[in-house]
Amino acid sequence: MMKLNIAEAKAQFSKLVNDAARGKSTIIARGGRPVARIVPFADQPSEIKFGTYKGKLVIPKDFDVPDQDIVDMFVGSAPLVPERKR
Repeated sequence: MMKLNIAEAKAQFSKLVNDAARGKSTIIARGGRPVARIVPFADQPSEIKFGTYKGKLVIPKDFDVPDQDIVDMFVGSAPLVPERKR
């Protein structure tokens, strides 16, 4: 993988795009620190595999039941709407 500073990359931009089209990656640096990467474009999105976690996850029947301790922390500690002074 080639590493260039911004000025060099700007001067060789067309070459870097051609390299990326051929599968090569290039790191662009500013002050010696990497800030960007020119990589080949993937035409095909990755295929979604439905059912990957089938049989591996179990959702309990009480999944959506509120936790009373948390409800008490919100409801029991302060009024929901502050009172206005008249």
